[in-house]
Amino acid sequence: MTSSLVDGTLTVDQAAQRLGVSVQTVRRWIRLGRLPALRVGAKRVRVREVDLDRMVSALPVAGGETLPSREEVLALGRPAPEEIERRLAVLERLRIMREEMLAARGGVPFEDSTEIIREMREERGRQLGYP
Repeated sequence: MTSSLVDGTLTVDQAAQRLGVSVQTVRRWIRLGRLPALRVGAKRVRVREVDLDRMVSALPVAGGETLPSREEVLALGRPAPEEIERRLAVLERLRIMREEMLAARGGVPFEDSTEIIREMREERGRQLGYP
């Protein structure tokens, strides 16, 4: 039985699925106050559908047009052959660039930057006041 308090609300998981973002993103928006939420009991959090709908709006782009909705993009299906060729050409240029960079370094690849990126993210989090 659903109480009237949670009618018209979604769980954080449902809200994330509806927006096509991660659960962590929805929780961050709630924490930052960008997305209002309701606490139901000690642990449950609900998002009102009307508040979620307010998060979604068409962005104007050059010429007064708007970006297509997620549904419109998904309805497009497979890219046109010209687009596939363009993407493959970009990948080929990237492969050549990688080979040139390795040759310039005497075949020695760059060091793994995972740890550096993690440290930079942690530092930025501390600057923004995250725990």
